Amino acid sequence: MKLKKALLLTLPAMLLGGCFSFNTDMIEEETGPKDIDDSSLVIVPDESVSGTLNIRFYKRGFGDSFLQQAKYAFQKKYPKVAVEISSSTEAKVVYAETIGGVETKYDLYISEASIMDYTDKFVNINDVFSSTVEGENVTIENKVEKFYLDSCKDGRGDYYTLPAYCGAYGIVYNRDFISENQIPKTSDELVALCSTLKSQSITPFVYSGGDSSIYLNFLYSTWAAQYEGQEQYLMAQKGRVWDQANNRYKTDVSSAYLTGYLKSMKALEDIFWVTKMNSSTQCVGYNANAAQEKLLDASNTTAMMWNGSWIMNEMATMIKGYDVDINDFGMMKAPVLSAIREKCASIENDAELSALVSAIDKKDTSLTGDGYDVTQADYDRVAEARSFVYAGSEGSRMVITKKAQHQDLAKLFMKFYYTNACIAYFNESNSGCFVPAVNTTIDLSKKNKFYKDVYSILTEKTKFFNVLAAFQAVTPSIVPDGKGTIEQALGSPNSEDRATAQEMFDWKKTTWTANNNQKFKDEMGKKGYQLDD
Repeated sequence: MKLKKALLLTLPAMLLGGCFSFNTDMIEEETGPKDIDDSSLVIVPDESVSGTLNIRFYKRGFGDSFLQQAKYAFQKKYPKVAVEISSSTEAKVVYAETIGGVETKYDLYISEASIMDYTDKFVNINDVFSSTVEGENVTIENKVEKFYLDSCKDGRGDYYTLPAYCGAYGIVYNRDFISENQIPKTSDELVALCSTLKSQSITPFVYSGGDSSIYLNFLYSTWAAQYEGQEQYLMAQKGRVWDQANNRYKTDVSSAYLTGYLKSMKALEDIFWVTKMNSSTQCVGYNANAAQEKLLDASNTTAMMWNGSWIMNEMATMIKGYDVDINDFGMMKAPVLSAIREKCASIENDAELSALVSAIDKKDTSLTGDGYDVTQADYDRVAEARSFVYAGSEGSRMVITKKAQHQDLAKLFMKFYYTNACIAYFNESNSGCFVPAVNTTIDLSKKNKFYKDVYSILTEKTKFFNVLAAFQAVTPSIVPDGKGTIEQALGSPNSEDRATAQEMFDWKKTTWTANNNQKFKDEMGKKGYQLDD
C-alpha cells in the first residue's frame, strides 16, 4: 500500500474540491468523457432536435464524470443539442435554486436534497415515466428499480422526480489486515474479528463522530431492516405495524419502538461502545475526511470503516498529490444481524447462521448443506436479509422546475438517461455509483479490486433506504435528544454523553407513548396519515 501525505482539505463529507492524481490504472482522472466500445449499442443520431440544455448539478463524492459520460452519449444521439453542465459543491445554493420557484437559466436540476415537499414547484413528468425506452420494449416506469418508484411520486401518485444515481454503503476494509476468508458473515463474527485484529495491534474501526455524516445510522438501519423484514421496517416509518390477528397492517404507536431497533443498536454497542476499544476515542472528534484519511493512510494500522462507495473517488478529488493503491482495499456487505436467529427456529446458533449465509452467497438454494439444516421459511428470511443493500444517495433526483425555459429538452435528456446506451457510458466512469435501472449488468472484469466489490454490491436485487422525509412520520432512530449521533452516543469518552442501546430504546418508547401517545399522534398528523383504519 502507498499513500503520499498531503494537506487535507477541510470540506464537509462528500463535497468535492480541487483535483487529483491517482495512478491511471486505478482510477481515471476526470479529464473529460471517455469513448467506449459501443459497437453493441445502437445510437442512431437524431438531427431533428436542436437547442441548448442547461443542467444544474450538486456535485458530491461521486464527482461528475458519470454525468459527463451521460452528456457525451446524449450528444452522440442528439448532435445538434448543446449541453452545458454547471456543477456546484454548495448544497444550500443548489437546494435554494431547486425549490425557489424563481426563473434561472437551468432547465434540469440534479440534487440530493429532500425536495418532495415542494412538488408544486416542479413539472409533472408522468409522460417521461410512461414513455417507452428507445430500442427496448419497456417503459421508464418499468425500468426504474421498483423500490424507487413510490419515492418519485407525490401523494396523488404523480411523478415529479427521476432517480439520477445511487451508491451503496458497506464496510470498507484494508486487505493487508483482513483476508478474504476472514470476512464476517454475521454481526457476531464481526465482533470476533475485532478481537482478532486487536490481538495483532490493529485498530478494528475508525468512524467520524465529529460532524453530521451519521454513517453508522445506515448500518443501524440495515440491521434493523434485516431483523424486521424490509416491508415492516418501512411501513413502521408511516406508523403502521403488522396485525397478525387480522392479517393486515394497522396504525400503532409501537411502530416507533420495533424490537429490531433495539437488536440493531445492541449489535452496534457490541462494536462501538467506547470501552470495547475497537476504535480510538479520537474518532468522536473526526470529521468524515479525517476518518477516511485515517483508514487509507499507510502509516496507520486501522482496518475498517463503515462508509459509502464514493470514498475513493471523494478522497482522490479532495487531496492534491494523494496516491493510494485502491486495490489494497475492499468493500464488504453488512453482515447478517446475528439476532435474526430469534426469528428462525431452525437455526440453532451463529455458526449455523454463518454457514447458511455462505451458502446463500454461493447462490445455493439447498435447505441442507455444509454446517446448516433449515426450513424454507428460515432460508427465505436470511436470504432476504443478506440481499439488503442500503442505497447511498437515495435522494439524488432529476427535476424540472416550472420556470425552466427548455422543458422539452430536459425531458428528452431524462428519457435518454435510462437507455442501455447511456447507462453503458455512465458505468464506464468508474465513479462507484450507477443508474438504478432493473437488470443492469456491469462487466466486473474491467474493474479493479475495490470496484469489483462495489459493483457486486450495487447490482444486488434488494436495495432500500429509509422513507423520504416528505413521507416519514416515525423516525427509526432511537438516539435520545441531546446525545447527538450514534457515533457520539456510543463512543463518547464522557460517560454522561453516552447511552446504552437499552437506554436509547426505553427513551424512544417513553417519549412516543407519553400523554396517551401524543407525539405519535402529532407526527402522524403532520404527514397527513390517519390514526385509525
